Amino acid sequence: MPSADTHQPRITQDWGLARQSVLLFALLLLAAALTAPVGWYLDGTSGLIAALLASLFCLAGGLATLAACRLCPSEHRALFAVAIGMLLRTSIPLVLALAVRGLVPGVFAAGLLYFVLIDYLVCLAVETWLLATGIEHPPAREACDTSRLNVPRRASGIS
Repeated sequence: MPSADTHQPRITQDWGLARQSVLLFALLLLAAALTAPVGWYLDGTSGLIAALLASLFCLAGGLATLAACRLCPSEHRALFAVAIGMLLRTSIPLVLALAVRGLVPGVFAAGLLYFVLIDYLVCLAVETWLLATGIEHPPAREACDTSRLNVPRRASGIS
């Protein structure tokens, strides 16, 4: 049995950017395979293109987030991933969807934003899992050590 002082390796701690990107791509491909028939049924070719473009847009945002999180030092990775991840993961698909609105209004009208929302949730779940399982946590004794806190002790009130 390992001692309490040793850090156990996390599931995705040693995964590189390529392996994380392949996982994200595979799950967004699965989402596209599930939403493409819905798009086809609702709006024909425009709906199919909207479903596929939404997956592609969310993949671009997800890959940008994964790459940006690699640039941050490990002690600040969680905070950085939340802040920058939200910005990139949300803004890239929305900006691209708005560009499609201006260029090809029929595809946008076929429900592109709805498909972006579905794929965004898939992307968010995958990246949250990758972040949560890739963070190295301190041992329980270090995490609960309150001696370093500068908190005044309460008087007991007993004379």
